Amino acid sequence: MDKLIPFLIENWYVVLPLIIILLAYFWIEFRHRNFGVPEITPQTAVMLANREKAKWVDIRSESAFKQGHISDAINFKTLAFQESEKNLKKFQKTPLIIVCERGVSAKAVAAKLKKSGYSVNVLAGGMSAWRKAELPIVSN
Repeated sequence: MDKLIPFLIENWYVVLPLIIILLAYFWIEFRHRNFGVPEITPQTAVMLANREKAKWVDIRSESAFKQGHISDAINFKTLAFQESEKNLKKFQKTPLIIVCERGVSAKAVAAKLKKSGYSVNVLAGGMSAWRKAELPIVSN
């Protein structure tokens, strides 16, 4: 331990970039994992939809949506965010459950919608978790 501090001081050019890289890593991980939007399990999402009339918002591609989606879900086109958000205005006071394939990309969309004043939740694990829970899927 007596040699650690002199070693760190003598090799500051190695230690400093390592500290910067670690801080950047943790910052990026924190931002990706936590957008300040709650994640809920499929079972909790069903209860929210039944009790508070939450609306399902599926952000997957149109083809994935047609292959199978949650009943009464809206297909939200993330590439045309502004236009898609206008279609959600009537649900401004309704809780929204944002759904993607694995529950990752939904966080960023949910964060944008939250900033716009919506009450949002993310389906943890996305449609993969929904299928694993063997909950019903509707296809067009």
